[in-house]
Parts: sequence; C-alpha cells; structure tokens
Amino acid sequence: MVNYSEFIEIVCSNLKITKPIVEEVLFLHTPTQLAEYVPADNVLKYRMGKMPLDIMFAIAHELRHKWQAENCPEIFQNYINSTDTDIEQYNLQSAEIDANAYAMVIMESGFGITPQFKGLSEKIKKKISLRANEIVEE
Repeated sequence: MVNYSEFIEIVCSNLKITKPIVEEVLFLHTPTQLAEYVPADNVLKYRMGKMPLDIMFAIAHELRHKWQAENCPEIFQNYINSTDTDIEQYNLQSAEIDANAYAMVIMESGFGITPQFKGLSEKIKKKISLRANEIVEE
C-alpha cells in the first residue's frame, strides 16, 4: 500500500507550501483525471487507482498548481479549463507546462523514472523538458 500522505508531505516541503486539506475520492471530472487542486477550498483531491506512480505524478502536478497560485498567480491569467479547449491548447498553457515539468522532476529525482507524456505532441513534450531543466537549475 502506498503512503500518499507521506508523499504529499515531502512534495509540500520541497515546494515550501502548507499542506492542503487532502481528500481521497472515488470520482473526479473525467475518468482519466487522477487528482485536482481546488484553490478556493485549499483542497487536494486524488482518486485511487491501479498505478501508484501515476497518482504520485498527478499529486505533484496539482501541488505545483497550489505553489503557482501562491507564488506566481499571474500564470493563471487567461487560463482555460481542459473542458473548454482541446488537449493541445490546454497543455501548452504556462501553468500546465510548469506543473508537468515539476512533476517530471519529482518522478525522475524520487523514483528514477521519466514520464513519457503519451498523447501529447512533441512540441508540448519539448516545452515540458525545457521547463524541467530550468526547475532543476533553480
């Protein structure tokens, strides 16, 4: 059994953010969504699944959104929800590039695995990789 609570504590410490309220849920907005951060309620929700590493990636990604909201809220200006645009435009947004890049760094440094970002274009993958390199240098 994976200790997601401990992982959340580690990521929050790394980001220097307070731990949000954490809720394990059965469903989110889409069947493939594994986690979400709700800023208005300061709640991180995650859905149990068969792939703990995927859930950990999603948790790190969502906690990075909490960090973004606290440290660079302007990144959400003109933000478009995934349900209101196509996958390409959604994932090209700065907030999503940064959150994916941060989660990538966590997975590589913590588990020695590199996310493949299946279904995303090479353009998006390159932007994520470049941002991940910047995060490592910070």
